[in-house]
Amino acid sequence: MRALDRSSSTALIAIRNQLTVKFDEPPVSATDPRVKLANEYLEKSPGAAEIFDAWDLAINTNHPLLLPLPLAALSSLIALLSPLSFFHPLLSPILTRLISPQIIRSITQYLAGTRTDLILVSLKALAESVKVGERWAGRVWEALAGSGGVNAKVWGKLLGMRRKISSGAAGGDEGGGKKSGSNNPFASPDIRVLSLNFLLSLLLSPHLPTKLAILSQSSVIRAMFKPVPEDHVLVVQRLLQAWWEVWFLEKRIARGTKVAAFTSDVVGEILKLYSSVMSRKVSIGGDAGIEGYSARSLGHHFLISILTVPGAGLCFQDQGWYPRGFESETVEDVEEGGGRKGGAGGGGGGGVHNKVVREVLRTIGSEGLVGDEDGVAELVLKILEGSPELVASYWASSGITLDPRLSSRFLISTAHLSAIVSLPIPIASFRMPTPSSSAVASTSSTPTLQAFRPTPPPLNNIIENILPSIFPKQFSTKGLLSKHPLVQQTTAVTLSRCLSKLHQVLNTFLDVQTSLEEGDHGLWTVRRVEIEREMRKRVPDVQTVVGFAMAAAKTASAATTEEESTRAAVLTEAALRLLSLYHLTLPALVAEAKFDVGKLLVPGGEKGKGKEEVDAVGGTGDGWGFARSNVFGVEALTQLHVLRLVGEGGEFAWGGRAGSSPNTYIYHLLALYLSTPHPATRTTSSALITRLLSSSVLFEHDPSEITIWLESMISNPTSSIQDVEESATPTEPSLSSDNEILLTFLDDSIRRCLKTPYKYLEDSLHFVVSTGEPISPKEAPSPLLVTLLEQLAAKVKGKLLTPKEVAPIAAYIRRLAFGLVGKQRDLAYGEEVARRLDESLEKSGGEEVALEKGLLKKQLGYLTGAGLASESSSNGGSMDVDEVSPRNLMDLDPSHGDTWTTLTSSEGLSTLPFAYIFLHASLPQLSDASTSTTILSTLPSAPSLPLLQRSIRHVTHRITGLLSLPRTKSSSSKSKSAVISDEVASCLQGCLRVLKGLVERVKELPGGANDALKRELVADAGLKELLMMEKVPKGVRAVLAEVVDSCFDARSSVDRQITASYQDWAVTVLAKTSLKSLSKYAEACAPWIHFLALPALIASADSVLSIVSVASDEKTAPHVATLLLSIFTALKKYPTTPATLSLAKRSLPILLPLGMLTTVVDLLETSLPLGYSPAAQSSFTIKDAVITADSTASGSFVASSSSPDISIDFDLFAGGLNDEKAALLAPLLYQSESAREVFGRWLASNLESVPSSSIHALASPLAAFLDVNSSKSDPSSTEGWKACEIAFPRLLATFLVLSASSEPTVASTKTRELVGESLASLAQFNSEESAALIESSLAGVVSTTAAFTSSVCDLFLRLVKLGLPLIFKPVVAFLDASMEWLVRQVSGTDEDSVAVVAFFGSLNNLVKLQVAGSTLKTHLIEPIFTAILQDRLTSEYALDLVISLAPRTSMKPAIVVRNLQLLLSNRSFSAIPLSSTPRTLRARIVTTIRALFDMSPATCCQPAHIEPLMALYRGTPDHTDRTILSIFHLFERHRRISVASLLTSWSPDGLPSMSSSRRPLDIIVALDPAKVLRTCTSFPTRRSFNPQDLDLDAGDIDLQTLYDPVYLLAAYAAVLIDGELGLGNELSGLDWVEVVRSNVLGLVVCALSSRKEDMRSMASFLIAKTYSYIQETMFQEQTQLLYTLNLLRHSCPAPSEDSTIPHRSPTVITLFFAQTLRSIGNPSSFVYPAASRFLLQRPEVDAGDVPLLYGMLYSSDDGWKQERSWIVKFLRDGMRSAEDWRILQRRHTFSLLASLFQSTPDLPIRRLILEVFINMTQNPTACVALVRREGFLSWIGIQMGLLRDEKEIVVVVKGGEEKAELEMEVEEVWLRLVENVVVNLGAEDAKKAEEKGDGKVGKASWRGEVLALVARAVKGAGECRDASFCCAESSELILFSSSFQIKSEPSTSPLPSCFDSLSFPPPSLPLLLPSPPSSTTSRRISSLSNRPSPSFPLLRLPLESRSGSRRTSSFLRPTRLDLPGLERSKTSGELLWRWEPERKDSRGR
Repeated sequence: MRALDRSSSTALIAIRNQLTVKFDEPPVSATDPRVKLANEYLEKSPGAAEIFDAWDLAINTNHPLLLPLPLAALSSLIALLSPLSFFHPLLSPILTRLISPQIIRSITQYLAGTRTDLILVSLKALAESVKVGERWAGRVWEALAGSGGVNAKVWGKLLGMRRKISSGAAGGDEGGGKKSGSNNPFASPDIRVLSLNFLLSLLLSPHLPTKLAILSQSSVIRAMFKPVPEDHVLVVQRLLQAWWEVWFLEKRIARGTKVAAFTSDVVGEILKLYSSVMSRKVSIGGDAGIEGYSARSLGHHFLISILTVPGAGLCFQDQGWYPRGFESETVEDVEEGGGRKGGAGGGGGGGVHNKVVREVLRTIGSEGLVGDEDGVAELVLKILEGSPELVASYWASSGITLDPRLSSRFLISTAHLSAIVSLPIPIASFRMPTPSSSAVASTSSTPTLQAFRPTPPPLNNIIENILPSIFPKQFSTKGLLSKHPLVQQTTAVTLSRCLSKLHQVLNTFLDVQTSLEEGDHGLWTVRRVEIEREMRKRVPDVQTVVGFAMAAAKTASAATTEEESTRAAVLTEAALRLLSLYHLTLPALVAEAKFDVGKLLVPGGEKGKGKEEVDAVGGTGDGWGFARSNVFGVEALTQLHVLRLVGEGGEFAWGGRAGSSPNTYIYHLLALYLSTPHPATRTTSSALITRLLSSSVLFEHDPSEITIWLESMISNPTSSIQDVEESATPTEPSLSSDNEILLTFLDDSIRRCLKTPYKYLEDSLHFVVSTGEPISPKEAPSPLLVTLLEQLAAKVKGKLLTPKEVAPIAAYIRRLAFGLVGKQRDLAYGEEVARRLDESLEKSGGEEVALEKGLLKKQLGYLTGAGLASESSSNGGSMDVDEVSPRNLMDLDPSHGDTWTTLTSSEGLSTLPFAYIFLHASLPQLSDASTSTTILSTLPSAPSLPLLQRSIRHVTHRITGLLSLPRTKSSSSKSKSAVISDEVASCLQGCLRVLKGLVERVKELPGGANDALKRELVADAGLKELLMMEKVPKGVRAVLAEVVDSCFDARSSVDRQITASYQDWAVTVLAKTSLKSLSKYAEACAPWIHFLALPALIASADSVLSIVSVASDEKTAPHVATLLLSIFTALKKYPTTPATLSLAKRSLPILLPLGMLTTVVDLLETSLPLGYSPAAQSSFTIKDAVITADSTASGSFVASSSSPDISIDFDLFAGGLNDEKAALLAPLLYQSESAREVFGRWLASNLESVPSSSIHALASPLAAFLDVNSSKSDPSSTEGWKACEIAFPRLLATFLVLSASSEPTVASTKTRELVGESLASLAQFNSEESAALIESSLAGVVSTTAAFTSSVCDLFLRLVKLGLPLIFKPVVAFLDASMEWLVRQVSGTDEDSVAVVAFFGSLNNLVKLQVAGSTLKTHLIEPIFTAILQDRLTSEYALDLVISLAPRTSMKPAIVVRNLQLLLSNRSFSAIPLSSTPRTLRARIVTTIRALFDMSPATCCQPAHIEPLMALYRGTPDHTDRTILSIFHLFERHRRISVASLLTSWSPDGLPSMSSSRRPLDIIVALDPAKVLRTCTSFPTRRSFNPQDLDLDAGDIDLQTLYDPVYLLAAYAAVLIDGELGLGNELSGLDWVEVVRSNVLGLVVCALSSRKEDMRSMASFLIAKTYSYIQETMFQEQTQLLYTLNLLRHSCPAPSEDSTIPHRSPTVITLFFAQTLRSIGNPSSFVYPAASRFLLQRPEVDAGDVPLLYGMLYSSDDGWKQERSWIVKFLRDGMRSAEDWRILQRRHTFSLLASLFQSTPDLPIRRLILEVFINMTQNPTACVALVRREGFLSWIGIQMGLLRDEKEIVVVVKGGEEKAELEMEVEEVWLRLVENVVVNLGAEDAKKAEEKGDGKVGKASWRGEVLALVARAVKGAGECRDASFCCAESSELILFSSSFQIKSEPSTSPLPSCFDSLSFPPPSLPLLLPSPPSSTTSRRISSLSNRPSPSFPLLRLPLESRSGSRRTSSFLRPTRLDLPGLERSKTSGELLWRWEPERKDSRGR
């Protein structure tokens, strides 16, 4: 220090050297000697005063050597201590003095000077200072910027000062001998590196204002990158990594700010890395993160990250092939045209969204980087993939060369073009843009697809993406005709890519026009034709391509070497690929060339097959010879192209002779199919043959039959082709002699059949008739089969065929006939074929023919089972593998031996037809279950429906045959009692297992083919016999039941209709009169019980019960008991009806003595009305709920005194109560009075002796007993009630044990709830003697450890709601103990368990019951406040408790302020403004802050507490923002200080502005104009300026998508006042233009339609002020604005004489003026000329007329669609009130729109019209007029019929004045309209009834129409679960809110049938019970109703008289409603029902 005092340079150098930290040193620790030295020095000399003194001395003496030393010493000192946060307080004095004005001025002078040493030490000192902490980064930058010496010019100079280094050092250590640090630029940094390090440190610091300040310096940022190609790779890595973090990790900075800073010039500097030689150097031994990477590679990946991902970096989401501004960018902004603000990078001109990226592409093209530099092509490709809009404009500046010549440049260019053309089609851009409001409000994980746009993209953009103009027809033609094969092949491949893209585009357009249901003149259809026309102009002529192909083929034939042959083969493949694409995409162009595709198949010679004979390409022959099979490699691919060409060649005469060949084309195709070794060729040829033959007369009756003909041809179906492909010298496959004979014979037969087809058709018909019953044409085989049989017989008779030739033909016919058996219902046809075939073979000799004789007959016999029964053990031995190989399996005799064992062990099993595999499965194999799996595994992974149908027919043929076998006779029965033998039964089981597997595979297929198959199975004789058989083995019966369950669904109405015959049979059988007879058929009837309708079930149950009751002395067969169980289980699916109730009473006395407890329990639960059963009836459909409620309204078990009472005795309780007995007692106690008496006596005598461990078994019956008796006048007098009261402590102990369970099961949870019900009943109806016992028991709960659970808290909550005096003290004690327990829980853990979270919620509900203002114990509340606000600020459940406790406790103001400061200083609070914060959490925190403010407003209203709320405020009418606004008002009221100064720093994105010169006008300019316009169209008319008015009817609305009119009007008023003060803030002309463009002026106009007077008064004042200010300011739009405002003034209704507040203006008028003002600010909008013309044509606007209605609705201009869409949207948004409806009605708007809806096919217009109608029907006046005068309901019915299949209409509805925008399917739209009609007309009827005075509602025809519409809509939505659920919700509301009288009989109401397809629980069940429900039942019903509420929370029911019977027959028009939770209020003649919390009467009901 003494040396420093003398300011010695040596001392400064010494201390600098001692404290210096080298670059490659490990992190410094606190024990380092240098740290100790620095610590000791700063403790003795805080602030390093000696070093600063030395600096002052150096400055004063101007000592050149001494000047840099103090700064160097300070830098070393700061660098040493900055990583150690413990020593940061020691550095604070140093940094404070360092940024003092005097010192910082010296530093800026150094930086602006020329001395390198001073610049270096200054930059190092600044960089180290920034690292100390966040706050120092901001202070250093502010001090540096405030000094004024360092500007952008200085930084540009500093960033360009680089140390000269060698090229080797720049790239890395290529020598390998130096250390890593010696070449590291950060070890010895130069000025540029230090400058970058300082600026990047500031850019990465958390201090936001500093970041924004640097980003505003665009020239500095450009200087950072300008010399980047010359930088070291580590510097490049540091620079790019920092900017990557700014782009992707910094979420607080707006993306537009980043884009404005990172211009295209900056990107251009990075692009120089590609061409820089130095940037190619690779970093070796450097940073591990970038080791092995070059600067070029780093720049490449950085550019990919910021340029290629839509929505990230510089890449904005575009509209694909649509240019910017094409029609509308969003659904809400159809009309603006140019109204959207252009972002810095998002657009702003040029017709594209990505202007910066476009400039980057131009830079790449101008510098010629594509092809010259690695990675550039990849970058361009990814850019164009992310921004498809740039493809069309890219080609002109791409810099590629496509003039065909043999050069690398041409090859690279064509490859680049091919890659770009192959990019995917942006199909998403073809759909309508997603509405921003829907995107915000959407909560679905699976977003719905928008409808397609009505207008296709521009033609030029499409064509440029397919075949760009830089590759014209001249170039492509020149390339194909080039002399160089490589140029030819490259050109052909490029054209193929383009045509492939054309094919994709055409298919996509076809899908779009199909979806839009366009006609021949649709826009997409016309554009598709235009694309084809334009492409024909750009592609070479077909003759050119054919000539190119012929030349290539000629070269191949003349090739002498393998290289020439390969080259020619590649050219030929490219040519034919191109030709096939011509046929596929441009068939009209090919048709003009008249090219015969058949010549491609056959050779040019007579019989030639080799390559040397294919000389037709030269023009001397007539064929190309591509049908041969000896092709491999490229030639095989060429053959595939030929086959596709033939298939796409249009009319192909396949039946004629193929050139000079004696055979037809079909012969050659079949020969190729049989002989080719390639699977792809075989598949393609098979598809081609099927396509050609399916349209011929041979197979037009059933094209699927061709598959059987082809499969029967293959003589070797399981042979492997891999041997040929993998062979080193592949042999040339050829057609076998047998197949050649067969094909020659088949070819001759085909020609004969085609010449005289009707002759063979008639012969086929006679052939069918001769076999017996005629079969359907679908089952009949092709007439070609008759031809084959005829020709075979004729040629054998004429001895034209040798035996060797007859054998393969006969084998083929046999295989074919066996395969065709799968098409027919019986084997008669096959047996006839076998007979005729054998007759023909008898006339031919030979050993080969002898093997075929009778073989078909044997196979058919074996299939039917006859062969199974006759096979002997002598021939059942195993066969040799060669003998049973898959090669000859189809030709083997099934009875020849055991083929199955050898077959399953051989290879190729999966290639065999299913029919033959199943055929060779003998009886022993079918008995094995694994055989069924093996057989089913041979099916393809995706089998076709015809294949499965044929396979099922083969199985049913065998089942029928097995049933026809002789049966074993029973010793005690006659012949008719014969039973199936065990062997046959096992075989039947195997067949049924296979059948089940096949049926399940059919169910996997799409479409309705499953129903046709079911009908075939029902009609099958064998299955019918098996299903109705009296005695069936048990195993067969079980598998048969599985088949029935797998095939049929009892819930399907179609399946019930299909199985009607079996149902009738079952009902008939069950009506038999003897138990013995019933026992025989009980199992057979059981599968069909679940299909029976309710009347049939009841009748069957009565029949069976009568039989059982008569034969009660006999032992009931177990089958009958199972049958009864099935019947009652089926009854449970139906709702309770009087018939079901009567059946229950009749059945119980019969079933109870039989001990059938399970059946009794099911029956008892079924007979209970909905809501009374303890079991949850969650499987009810809406239909069930309606019918059940109807039946319970007319009578119940309480009222049915005529029903027999069910009695029980004490024998039931013998041995105690178990779960089974308890399940029986619970519903029985509801049914029987005698049962309740017996159970009460048992409780009185035995409850005390029941051990405590068994109390839980009594839970269910005890709860039912107390529940039923609680409805009596004096429940405590009931026998057994006293015993229950005595057992209250034991019940409470059981409840606590069950509540304390850590892992509760479903059973224990249900038991706990039932025990809780019992405790509540006992406490509610306690006697005087038991009150003390109950109170003491409850008071002792807090002493147990199990007390603090949600279940216990819910119990106290229920008891508090009952209002019992005895509960008050226990509840107070429980609350106190709960607070103490919660403090321990919250303070001891970081996260709460599920149980603690549930306890929070229950305790919150309990606290809410305390009266607001009542004081809880403050000393217990304070710790919970502190714990939650400190540790649980992000837990919503904990904040809810604070919100509830705040108004119910009294705290000292200091403690309240401390809690508020604790909340505001919490780290979680600072993260709330981020978009990732859940909306609900933000709302909870703001509500908590408001609650704290309300606790002590005087002390909490401080500026420090208000300022943090600015970051949370978004300016929306959301409840959270309104709460913040109310806090601001509270602050102003108590502090008498305006918050206007704080609000000027507000910005819509939540980031407060740091500018000190911000004006109120900046708030208006920063608004989103689209969001302001959305606020105008959805103006909250009930919003007022009352700050305490927080109850804005939110409903489903997403208020975050709007601005708060209160705030915007106040901000606009501040703008006007600020300009009036005369402080230089007057608004200029440009300022007024910005105001108009922001749409705020339009919002002020819309406020004139508000329902609130204060809002209208404020709006009129602002408009008047605006008018006066505009008069004083000159600008271009002044005159037009004044004229418009004058017209507005004259159109507004004049105020009354005694008031200055204007009357409410119609929304139609104010919204029109708002749109007009908006168009003035955006004159490019199409609305501007129309609105201006409209206003200028009239002196004043008629306030009773609709502006622009006819002119835009029936516009004939080019933009007619846009104008029509705008006016319909305008009508939708303007229909808000009755006055609006009167205006629309005056111009017959409904009639105009209804006629337009029916006449236009435009789906978007239809959607908008429906939205208009929805808004109309939401207004009562409009709705009544529409129904009464316009026939609206009839119109809906007509449209529902016309649009039955319309699924594309998805309407975005604004439900009323303040409803959300919701997406609705078409069925839901109809129901929404009907729902509005019911609500409004029901209210009107109720009003008329009240006016008449009798309270009766007259008949109205609209009710019947509504009921029919509901039935049609729900039935139409039944197939879609989502749509049907929405319809269920709406239809439930309609039924509940209308006064229908629904009958329970299906024949009298269309409701039951319309709900058949809805098989899920309804969203809520507001049912009316006929008798007063007890407390338990009420809660059950409330739980059933606790579902998502309907879309209308307010239900209006007609008012009726209170007189009359207590129970009425009406379901929906009750005279008395005793349901808890329904609040009734009388308002203007209607009852308003709203679900509210449960309330009790004086007796606690």
